[in-house]
Amino acid sequence: MQISRWAGAAVAVTALAAVVGAPATASAAKKPAPTTTVTSCGVVVKATGQYADAHSGTVTFYNQGKAPVIWTLTWDVEDTGDLWNGRDEDVTWSQSGTTLTVAGQSWNRTVQPGKSLTLGYVAAGHTAPANVKMNGVACGAPSPSTLKATAKAEKQQARAAERQVKAEARTAVKALKDAEKAEAKAAKDAAKAAERAARA
Repeated sequence: MQISRWAGAAVAVTALAAVVGAPATASAAKKPAPTTTVTSCGVVVKATGQYADAHSGTVTFYNQGKAPVIWTLTWDVEDTGDLWNGRDEDVTWSQSGTTLTVAGQSWNRTVQPGKSLTLGYVAAGHTAPANVKMNGVACGAPSPSTLKATAKAEKQQARAAERQVKAEARTAVKALKDAEKAEAKAAKDAAKAAERAARA
């Protein structure tokens, strides 16, 4: 992850293979292979900070097609000072004039159908990125169904995280109580041993 020149810099549902009507011995249809062909994409640009001579924000893009896409994004923006792509790997973005080009890193090179990825950026001026394209295809506003599916997935993830936190809390509390009981028993045993020694 590169360090921004400005302070306050902003910083993916797996596709299921369809089972086709076939004899019981036939296997499920394979998942679509990753492609560079984009059939539909959506984008949401959000501002996260304003500075004297720069601004920061996020670009969230959605694969609204039916196959995984090996993606490259472009958008128009003033000089980019930094772009956050999730991990500490080699830079995968560059800028020529006002056109920024960014590709995925090893961990997010492909965006699955119905999934989104978010990139954070810091750029000069105060004009948000525009003319966002994925593999040359212009991205419009995400479809309502895409946003609904994303919101549902995020809600499920939040619930799963909450359950995990509660389970870990219960485990920690039990471990603490068990330790307290063991300590109390040890103290009691020690007291009894001392009492027996005193009587001897």
